[in-house]
Amino acid sequence: MLSFYIAMLEKDEERDIFAEFYNAHRGRCLKVALSITKNKAWAEEAVHEAFLRMIRHKEKYFSDPCKRTGTLIVIMVKSAALNKLEQENRLDHALLEDVEPFVGDGLPDVFRIVAGKEAANRLQYHISQLDPINKSLIEMKCLLGKTDCEIAELIGSNKNATAVRIHRLRRKLYDSLRKEGFIDD
Repeated sequence: MLSFYIAMLEKDEERDIFAEFYNAHRGRCLKVALSITKNKAWAEEAVHEAFLRMIRHKEKYFSDPCKRTGTLIVIMVKSAALNKLEQENRLDHALLEDVEPFVGDGLPDVFRIVAGKEAANRLQYHISQLDPINKSLIEMKCLLGKTDCEIAELIGSNKNATAVRIHRLRRKLYDSLRKEGFIDD
C-alpha cells in the first residue's frame, strides 16, 4: 500500500515524509483498528481511510511536524473504525466491549456501565459535544491507553493538572448519563 500512497504525492520531500511516517505508525494503527472492529478487512479499511485523509489534507499535516504525530493518526484511525462499525450497525459493541476502560481514580467506568445501543449512542453524543481538546484527552486516555504523564507531555501541561482535567471530564460524562437514567446509583 505504501507505493499506492507515494504515487499520490507529487514532491519527493512529501514522499519521504509520508513514507517515514507510514512505516513508523502503520502497525500501531492496524492494531488499534483491529481492537475496535474485530474484523481484519474493516480494520485495514479504517487504516487506509485515515492515511488517505492525511494525504488529501497534506498541506495541513506535512507543513507542521507537530501535526505528524502518532497520536493524531491513531485518533483518525479510531474514528474511521467507529464509522465503519456504525455503517455495519455494530457501533454499540465497540463502545461497550472494545474501548479500553478508564483506570486509576476509582470512578466507575462509564463505558462498562452503559448497556444497550441507546445508552451507547448517548455516551457517544456527550463525547461529541466536548470541545476538540477535551475530546482528544478522553480519546488518548480511554482509546489509546496513554498515562496522565504521557498526555501531559503531548499537550504541554503538567501531570497533576492533566489528571484533574481528565477526572472532571469523566465525571461530567458519568453525571450526564446518570441524569438521563442510563446509570443507576
